[in-house]
Amino acid sequence: MLGFVTTVRHPLNSTSYDRVERLLEATLRSVCRQSDPDFCVVVVHNQLPKVELADNRVHFVQVGFPAPSEERTSRIDFSAHLLDKGTKYAVGIATAQELGADHIMFFDADDLLHNGLAKWSNEHPGHAGWYSPTGFIHTVGTSHVQFVPLDFHRKNGSTSIVRHDLLGIPNGISRSLAKTTSSGKLAFTRSMR
Repeated sequence: MLGFVTTVRHPLNSTSYDRVERLLEATLRSVCRQSDPDFCVVVVHNQLPKVELADNRVHFVQVGFPAPSEERTSRIDFSAHLLDKGTKYAVGIATAQELGADHIMFFDADDLLHNGLAKWSNEHPGHAGWYSPTGFIHTVGTSHVQFVPLDFHRKNGSTSIVRHDLLGIPNGISRSLAKTTSSGKLAFTRSMR
C-alpha cells in the first residue's frame, strides 16, 4: 500500500492559515482520487486544519512541536524549517508504516497529484522507489501551466516514492511516543535516544 505523507506549517508561521487549509483541501481531494483505493494519507500538523473531506483513508496526526520561529511570520530560517518539516515527516512515516504502507510518497500540501500513483506503487511492492524527472507547475488562481522537462524532482517536493524500509526511521519512533506536555512542547520517551 502507498502511504502519502504531508506536513502543514505551524499556524504562527503562516501568512493565512485559512489559505493553507483551502490549498490542503484541494490537495487531499486530488490525492483521494487515486484509481486504486488501497492507499493511506497522513497529514501531520500543529493545529487541526479545517477541511471538508470525509475519507477514512486520511489520517490527521497532531504534534506539539513549537513553531519554527517565535515571530508571527511566514519567513523562517531554513534550518528551522527543515527541522520542523523533518520531525513531522518522521511522525508521518511512522504513522503510515503503522497503517500498513510499504511505500511512502511525500507531497507538499499545496500540490495536485496524478491519480495513478497508488496503482503503480501497489503493482510493484518490492521496488525501491521512483521519482518524476518531468512535471507541471501551476500557480493557483492563474491559467498558466508550465511544463518542466528536466529535473522536476529538484524543483518540487511531490515527486518521489520510496520503499518505507529505505527511509531510515528508527524502530522506536511511533506516533504513540509523542505526548504533548502542558507547555505545548513535544516530549519523547527515553526509548527514542
